[in-house]
Amino acid sequence: MQRLRAAAPQRSEKDDVVLAERLVGARIAEGVIAVGETLALEHDHGRVRLRDALATSLDPLSPVGSVAVDDLVFMDTETTGLAGGTGTVVFLLGLARLGPAGLELMQLVLTRFAGEAALLEAAREWMARAQAVVTFNGRSFDVPLLTARYRLKGRTDPFSALPQIDLLHPTRRAFARQWPDCRLQSAEQRLLDFHRRDDLPGAMAPQAWFDWVRRGSMTLLPGVMKHNRWDLLSLAALMPVLEEVYRDPGARGG
Repeated sequence: MQRLRAAAPQRSEKDDVVLAERLVGARIAEGVIAVGETLALEHDHGRVRLRDALATSLDPLSPVGSVAVDDLVFMDTETTGLAGGTGTVVFLLGLARLGPAGLELMQLVLTRFAGEAALLEAAREWMARAQAVVTFNGRSFDVPLLTARYRLKGRTDPFSALPQIDLLHPTRRAFARQWPDCRLQSAEQRLLDFHRRDDLPGAMAPQAWFDWVRRGSMTLLPGVMKHNRWDLLSLAALMPVLEEVYRDPGARGG
């Protein structure tokens, strides 16, 4: 990673603006692009309507006390490697929250190594009113990785101190014996009837970012953005379905 930092061409503000236009976002700091949108509560993700997610009771999913659904933040990362460790950088941090207006999404994109502190600070500000974090395998990967990045940059970590609802664990408890695996995309297909088309595999995300850093190629980055967006939508949509499964253990073969 240090060799890449030294060898990578220095991306300019103009480069960031061009990439922001391609991603339909805006440059919010040196080395950081923000892409935001709000999906109406009537939006369907597979067979689930976002309005159903807003009405979910969290009690069967995680002991988070009196946290309301609109106090949750859904979070997913795309990184420069899948092994973790201090050499791994979060280059795309996807955040979302539900409210009366719908599902608000914010994707923060790192365009160069120098922007990492600004990206982490933008995420901390966006998380200001969050009372819990919802992830899929985030307890083991995303949250520890972000904690390490905040520590390395000397910034206050907004994620590790919050209660976590990691939907991988209730999915495993209900379906590990019936399904060949409990990956997020398996849960999407079996529980949401959502099937990704033309999805860029998560394993290709590091290549997409390195192509940009090394060569200025934007070819694969829109696919990473779409993949991350679908991950966030699936987190919200899985909540009411998993609640149904835990309230009725026979539902959906659970």
